[in-house]
Amino acid sequence: MVLSVFVLGCGDADETEAVEEEPAEEEPVEEEAVGVEDEPEEEIDEETETDENSRTNPAGLNEPFTVYKDCIFVGKATFELELLELVAGEEAWNMVREANQFNEEPGEGKEYILAKFRIKIIETEEDEPYDINHAQFDAVSAEGVTYDDFISISGLEPSLRNDLYEGAEHTGYTYFLIDENDTPVAAYDRGRESEIWFDLRDE
Repeated sequence: MVLSVFVLGCGDADETEAVEEEPAEEEPVEEEAVGVEDEPEEEIDEETETDENSRTNPAGLNEPFTVYKDCIFVGKATFELELLELVAGEEAWNMVREANQFNEEPGEGKEYILAKFRIKIIETEEDEPYDINHAQFDAVSAEGVTYDDFISISGLEPSLRNDLYEGAEHTGYTYFLIDENDTPVAAYDRGRESEIWFDLRDE
């Protein structure tokens, strides 16, 4: 399923739109013979309907969103954002260590999660670049506690951080330091109406 989200943010108008697959065309219903009662229509259980993207209902891998931003800081921009890959634990630490020998080892009871995102710039205002960076993402624990420790990883390639012009498409890693055995989620633009939540343990 392709998702998009319409959102108002940055104090101006941002939108995030959930794009769903088009429903298949319905077959014409044949008229039933006279005297045969119609079967009652099956009731729809509203509780089974898919909720909108949220902290408790985050997106998984390969669920693209279309984001519309109109912000005093970045101007107007329309782009796609999609989580492609997750790397955690020892494998993530090996990648971080190989990227730069001075990158810090996660402390006891901690681990890195590397999240590879794809971003495609559909449109920008007056050909201004859109800045995608690590600070736009936050991790939140399963208990709802925000991970607020500042971390910086250098040398990790490809890096998500980039200035992208209209028509550009880029994939790269951002990173989180979380508690081992936690099942955290991550938010893009947390606290704004354009926020999108992602499952950091999606398999």
